Amino acid sequence: PQGVWTFQVSTPIAVDTLNVATVTGTYGIMIDAEVPSSGVVSDWDDATVDVVAPSIDVEKSANTDFVIEPGEDVTYTYDVTNDGDVPLFGVVLDDDILGNVGALGMLAVGESMQFEATAFVDADVTNIVTAIGSDQWGHPVTDTATWTVVYEPIAPFPPDMAIVKSVDKATADPGDLVTYTLTYTNTEDPLVAPNSVATDFTIVDDFDGRYSTVVNAGGGTQSGTELTWAVAGPVAPGESGTISYTMRIASTMPTGTTNVDNVVVIRSIGDPNPDNDRDTARVKVPVTEPFLPFTGGELALLLGAIAAAVVLGGGLRRYASRAA
Repeated sequence: PQGVWTFQVSTPIAVDTLNVATVTGTYGIMIDAEVPSSGVVSDWDDATVDVVAPSIDVEKSANTDFVIEPGEDVTYTYDVTNDGDVPLFGVVLDDDILGNVGALGMLAVGESMQFEATAFVDADVTNIVTAIGSDQWGHPVTDTATWTVVYEPIAPFPPDMAIVKSVDKATADPGDLVTYTLTYTNTEDPLVAPNSVATDFTIVDDFDGRYSTVVNAGGGTQSGTELTWAVAGPVAPGESGTISYTMRIASTMPTGTTNVDNVVVIRSIGDPNPDNDRDTARVKVPVTEPFLPFTGGELALLLGAIAAAVVLGGGLRRYASRAA
């Protein structure tokens, strides 16, 4: 009789394997209940099993490997590839600092995808990204990649500090109050020199002590005819600040127009431009000569002249009458 028998054998296979199966049997020919002859028969066949394995590859890069003070945005790029023999499922990218930066779902054999993520960096930082996936049988695969960004602060440039002085009155009378305003500015460009911050600078105002006195120093310290302000800052590039103080013009001033001048100087360590470190403000005080009445000897002379004129006038009138 003819028949077909099927057998199944399971065995772990880790590498490509050639499997050979051999079947052996015996036979006998029976004639009149006797077995005059018998023998052995066999046959074989083979099958090759190719082992397929899941695999994943991830590469990480960034648009820079260093940043300068005060920090900047860095864009990271992630390239993930299925370099195995079977499709991958549930593929995700996890950055140990930025978190989940990509969810790919399925990735076919040989397929690559790219993702980007941006973060602000103001210190040395090393990011590690992990790509995770699995094949259709649930076998997991992972790969990692690393990128380091170095924080390199640039030594700050000394700021260029400028000072401007103004006064609320260009002309004043004796005894008037006048208010001066000092405007100090860090003239550095914030885009060119963002770290050129001004700190610990001084402003000194030298006023004319002959014709003015301090009423309100505006937080400054007076020494003789100088007012000094110590400014701690910080004053960032492009920023300004003001100081105001009040003086009184002397109640007694010389006849004519007196120019009352004040000179201010700003002093900052390393200031590269001295041309804008000084300014002057002027107040004009005009005084006209007063009319004074005649007194004393001047009055006696005036009265004598009047009397002489009267006598002379009377004599002239009598002379005229006689002549007529």
